[in-house]
Amino acid sequence: IYAVLYEEYGAQIFLNIYESESTHFDQMGVLLERYGLDDPALAPGVFTDHHIQELYDLLIPMGMSSLEGAYRVGAIIEEVDILDFLHFLDNEALDNKDIRQVYTYLMNASENHLRGFVSCLLSLGVVYEPGYLSLEQYEAILVEETGGVGNTAGH
Repeated sequence: IYAVLYEEYGAQIFLNIYESESTHFDQMGVLLERYGLDDPALAPGVFTDHHIQELYDLLIPMGMSSLEGAYRVGAIIEEVDILDFLHFLDNEALDNKDIRQVYTYLMNASENHLRGFVSCLLSLGVVYEPGYLSLEQYEAILVEETGGVGNTAGH
């Protein structure tokens, strides 16, 4: 999605996060290979997981509607990713140190990406409201490392 949105709008955040995500895919690829797991991504935009495919098919047109829509799509992706990582990390049965370490790293990266998209939306005069994270989770992420930049208070 980030590659498509960068091609459409040329906004640097999409290129930066696309490059970051490429590194993340490589890290996940190592885990998939190490533990003999199937890769849910068959090709760019084609996924074996029905839920991921539906989300992709929903977000591409939303992102192509406008630059604001594209930034919103980025924020949505990062919210969903954060929730996925929280879900997996909260699972005490997941006792594999490699996987926990990668998931924690990727969740932190998604939090940074979310802050970036929120900042981009603010530059357009738009205050982003979370659609997936709780308001408490969202506000805690915004305050972390930003000193409150993007916080909805006072906007």
